[in-house]
Amino acid sequence: MEDLGDIELFDEVSTTPYVPVAATHLTITQSPPPKTEPYNAGKAMDEARRKLAYLLAWLLAVICCFTLFCVAVGADFDHLKGILELVIGPVGSLVGAATGFYFGSQAK
Repeated sequence: MEDLGDIELFDEVSTTPYVPVAATHLTITQSPPPKTEPYNAGKAMDEARRKLAYLLAWLLAVICCFTLFCVAVGADFDHLKGILELVIGPVGSLVGAATGFYFGSQAK
């Protein structure tokens, strides 16, 4: 064993085997069997479509609220119009496509 001030380096590794102690003080309560359903791909895809449609609708709502806020604080209208022309068109198209796809799959 080397002494480096407060730090000690050991040359040996403990060879004492670990012996687990029985936990006699624990009690196990009866739990109901787990509810397992077979995987349903249609249900999972429907859930993903629904979340995507909601996410894109919220994104469009946030953009609209931000636009109203910018108008209220007196942002330059021409600058704001240029930005919105770049953002609203694609986001609106995504929202329309996602909701149409979601509700179109519901009709089947």
